[in-house]
Order: sequence, then C-alpha cells, then structure tokens
Amino acid sequence: RAAKFRLLIHPWSRLAGAEPVSLRKSVDIEITGIPEHGWDISSAVQLLAPFCLVDRLAPETLNGSDMSVFWLTA
Repeated sequence: RAAKFRLLIHPWSRLAGAEPVSLRKSVDIEITGIPEHGWDISSAVQLLAPFCLVDRLAPETLNGSDMSVFWLTA
C-alpha cells in the first residue's frame, strides 16, 4: 500500500511569508471613458471596489460642469 502525500511547488518570492498591510492614504483619481449615463458614484465604487474605497466625488464631477474626466478622491 503506497503512502499518500502531496508535493506542492510554488515559485520562490521575496514576499514569501509577508503579511499584507493597508495603505491609508487619500489619492485623487481621474477616470476617462465613462459614458454620460454612468456618471454616478456607484459606477466608480463598482470599478474601484477591489482596490480602494471611494471617499467623494470632485465638485466638477458631482455637478456635471466638467464632463471630460470623472474626478474622485479614494
């Protein structure tokens, strides 16, 4: 009867055994290519959800005065 075992091989990395750390900084983000019907904070939240939390929209984006770039702070 053969012994049961698993051999797992992973590529070596300098980050082996590292622990994730959250970076708690605010950044201003410009998003281009969002159609006009998608200019809402929920669109930005859905796009950026895996990477950061959306804090607020820029006044130009919020009131629709500048529709060239979707500006926000995350």
